[in-house]
Amino acid sequence: MASAKQPQDEIDYKVKFSQEYFNPKLCKYDNERIDIILLDKKGNPLLYIEAKVTLNPQERAKALAQVVLTNKKQKQILNHLALIYKENGNDILEFIELLDDSVMFNNDFHWESETPSGPTRDAIDRINDRLRQSAKIIKYVNNEIKEFYANLLKREDLEISITLKNMITIFHAWKEVIKFKNEIKNEQTLINLFLVDMLNNTKYKDSLIIVGTDLGSQKPLIREGTDLNAFSIEINENKQEVKFIDDKNEKFYTIPNLQAYKAFWDKYKRPPAKDEFLKILEESHLLYTDKYRKDTGGEYTPFFFVSEQNKILEQYCKDSKTGLKDYIIYDPCCGVGNLENQFSKEINAQCYLSTLDSKDVDICTIKEFENVVQFDYLENANEPKFAHGGTELTINEIVKREKKKLMVIMNPPYQNYTNHQGKRENKAISFFNKVCKLEPEVIVFYYMTESFMRDEIKHYINSKLKMYSHIFSTAKTFNLSDWSISQMIFSKNLGDKMSDKSFTAKRYEDNKGFKFIKSYTYDLERPSLVKEIDTAIKQNQKGMILGNYSYLSSTINLTNKPSKNQAPITTENLKYCLLSKGLNFNTHHQYFERNDYVLKGKISEIPQELFNDSIAFSLFFKNCAFTNKVVTNGGGGKGIFIQELGQMDKFKNCDEFDILLSLAKGTQALSRTQRAKKANKFLESLQPKARELLELLLEKYAQGGINELDSSVFVNEPFASRYNLTTIAQIFKEYGGLNAILQNLKNELYKEVS
Repeated sequence: MASAKQPQDEIDYKVKFSQEYFNPKLCKYDNERIDIILLDKKGNPLLYIEAKVTLNPQERAKALAQVVLTNKKQKQILNHLALIYKENGNDILEFIELLDDSVMFNNDFHWESETPSGPTRDAIDRINDRLRQSAKIIKYVNNEIKEFYANLLKREDLEISITLKNMITIFHAWKEVIKFKNEIKNEQTLINLFLVDMLNNTKYKDSLIIVGTDLGSQKPLIREGTDLNAFSIEINENKQEVKFIDDKNEKFYTIPNLQAYKAFWDKYKRPPAKDEFLKILEESHLLYTDKYRKDTGGEYTPFFFVSEQNKILEQYCKDSKTGLKDYIIYDPCCGVGNLENQFSKEINAQCYLSTLDSKDVDICTIKEFENVVQFDYLENANEPKFAHGGTELTINEIVKREKKKLMVIMNPPYQNYTNHQGKRENKAISFFNKVCKLEPEVIVFYYMTESFMRDEIKHYINSKLKMYSHIFSTAKTFNLSDWSISQMIFSKNLGDKMSDKSFTAKRYEDNKGFKFIKSYTYDLERPSLVKEIDTAIKQNQKGMILGNYSYLSSTINLTNKPSKNQAPITTENLKYCLLSKGLNFNTHHQYFERNDYVLKGKISEIPQELFNDSIAFSLFFKNCAFTNKVVTNGGGGKGIFIQELGQMDKFKNCDEFDILLSLAKGTQALSRTQRAKKANKFLESLQPKARELLELLLEKYAQGGINELDSSVFVNEPFASRYNLTTIAQIFKEYGGLNAILQNLKNELYKEVS
């Protein structure tokens, strides 16, 4: 990282290195805060280099983060980076080839707040993790560097294939270079033009679903309602411009700089292979910026959830012998029209949208929705009116005039409120009940899955509608949600009758595409597992008080001041408290969500593994206060810390995990020496030097506890006198590195819960 305070020895080294191995005429020093920029023969950036004199493993990790952060700050982000440094008297160049976009374009941390000269530890760790997964790092020594450089210069004459892995990088470079005569503010349009440009007048076809059309098995390429095959690209040498012509909608977009356009595409091979392009098309939603996702609702209802909605609607139309052209589509809480984004333009003309915010109306207009009004749908019993045929009509009047059926699609807000009749209920249920009065043929409704496990199910039953489809996904799919979200498609005529006895839903997750996981049937008559556990907590309150437990706040509070308003944690009920907390820990964002409706069943049905997993959660609670007073009618007493608890005869030389395990299960606690022996078989599988190092580490663990199982201890004795950090890193390299082998060691030590 170049700066005014860069040590003179680093400055001297990078100049000497460049003179030795590169063409000095194709080098820039300390430009744009980059130590060395290697240029191709046309003067374009070819490689960004971070220069150091020497590097230990920690310094190398920081240097890798620095060169990545420096790359991120540049207008032109490269896929090729490098480190140079001295090692054992040799010149080293580590060439970093970013294999896909996940290193440079991810949201693991806040890029803007990080500085290349002083990255935070969090940024260093996350960037290095990404590099391990998605980069190829090749180490060149001395004269090998000259050969590498010669080959690198030749790369400028090679065309780069466009793939799913590099599409984001190419798109950002394209946006930087390609400027349209009239600025395009709608990112959806800009991405469509990028894909059209990538095709370069090639007309691929495939059997893709196009909602609202009657096309046969060979269908053109449709992206969010836009037919990419309807575009053509014309180059005008006289005017030195490029024109994108949308033949279907009679629009055109002009690029006034033909020279820049040609220079950009000279690097890439167009079009991509058909199979690769179809992958790019399927994942093209990744090209949207975070701001656009927030502004246009992409975080509220993800792209692939809407895609699945449209696939199901396509099937519904086949089953009902209709087409979307037979419906007026109404969204009374449209936001920015995200649920309707992927319809064809012909179907968009049949969409009628209302939203509370005037800014949303503007965004919907930019997205070319024709029928959008601002309206507070829950203010009273009235319906909004839309301009239609020179007059103002309600949605049912429009349906009647057009002689079509009504389909409602909505993802309403989920807050509880007092409605205009003075009754408390969730806004989503209010929206559902109000649109039911319109007697629609179909309702597509997004809401919390747990709604079917509450009294709210009566609203669905009372509607007399049938359930045609019910799919759901966990909270991590919806970035702004804490619950599983369901997509329900109700129908007057098709589907299953709803019952308060059980319901079935299909689970989908975002795992390299929106994938079906499993179909679940919920027995609504089974007892609440949470209530069963709460009862066990209250019935087992004798023993030593350890703190307070509150399920609703998802908190285990280990304290010497137990609350009178909360159930005390004691040595008798600790395992049930940890079980309850462990259920949340194991399920949140993974299977179901954090509520007392999903978890059904009896304690006796829970396998022992889940008890163990729940107890393992206690490792997250360190340095928490305990009390030693026996429960009679309440809490209180002298406070001691878990470290002091460890000084009791029965817990001497035990770590926190085994102390809590003993308290929860009523078993004899293992000493650290006994637990260390659990790793014996693992140690036997290692090479002698690696085994020696971990045996020394386990000796320190037996003396000092779990905090000794950290990479930082290798700089101290007894390790420092045997090996330096570089050598230690080399010893563990074949096992995935220092952090990997330490994690494997911990897994062996705590195998019962790992």
